[in-house]
Amino acid sequence: MHRNDACRSAVTPTVKAAQTVSSRPQKASGAQPREREQHLRALADKLLYTVEKSGSGFTLSRTVDVSRPVRREGMSLKEAEELLATWKLRGLQGG
Repeated sequence: MHRNDACRSAVTPTVKAAQTVSSRPQKASGAQPREREQHLRALADKLLYTVEKSGSGFTLSRTVDVSRPVRREGMSLKEAEELLATWKLRGLQGG
């Protein structure tokens, strides 16, 4: 063994990575649809939107602090999340 190898092995600790195994399969996005919908509703509430769900589609409406009502219908969960993310970046005034 070379002297540098001995020093390196003495100084470098061995760390085992902990793994968490879930009993539920997860989607590629990481969060379950129910969790994503709960997050969507919480964010919509903060941004003064109302959320309605019919079947698999979502309708988002906002009438507070806008010159005319904002309403988007028939959106997927992903589309609704993206719309709210855009409003979140703009701020409550939307601009």
